[in-house]
Formats: sequence, structure tokens, C-alpha cells
Amino acid sequence: MELGLYVAVADLSKSKQFYATLFDTKPYVENDNFVGFELAGGRFGLMKAAAYAHPLKQGNNTVPNIRVADIGATYQLVKSLDPPMVQESITDLGAMKLFIFMDPDNNVIEFHSLSKG
Repeated sequence: MELGLYVAVADLSKSKQFYATLFDTKPYVENDNFVGFELAGGRFGLMKAAAYAHPLKQGNNTVPNIRVADIGATYQLVKSLDPPMVQESITDLGAMKLFIFMDPDNNVIEFHSLSKG
């Protein structure tokens, strides 16, 4: 098995540019309604909400939670993209550190790192 997910977006081009910069990679597949990125052995996609067979709600309908090796560097990258931040700083939960922000379509995204131990 391999996990894939996608978020609903209004402006596919704008979201493609945002996520290509965020993930530092180009899409592996794209068409007029979908853009897909390979990420951590799975797939992260962007679906044009208006094109889906079932009505999709943009923003806050799922929360992709992505583990990264360096939470500080990832936080700085995200801040450089200037998205709306749900949390203005990295939250330290002991073995886990995380922060949450919104993409151009108000989809909530969370990055986290785990301490080794």
C-alpha cells in the first residue's frame, strides 16, 4: 500500500507554485484539474474543487500532517512563503515539535518533527 491524499483548491496554478516551493520539487503528474507531488513515499495532490465529481469543501476539511527532519528550517521556509499562520511559533510538546499554517486556499497544513529517543 501507498498513502496518497489531496486537498481542494480554487486556483490550481497558484497552489502548484506554492507547493512546488514548499516541497522543493516539481509535480510528478498534472493536468487541468489535478497536480500531484511525490512526498515521503506517497502522494500529495491538489484537486481543483470545481472539477471533482462530489462537492469538495476548500479549507479545513483535512489536516495533512507531515514529518520533517528539521522543524526550524522548515518553519523558516514556510514563513518565507508568507502564508496565514495558525500558530505564530513552533509548539514544543516534548518529543514532538510542530507548527500549523494555511495554504492559499485556507487548507490547514501541519509540519512536525520527533525527537530521537
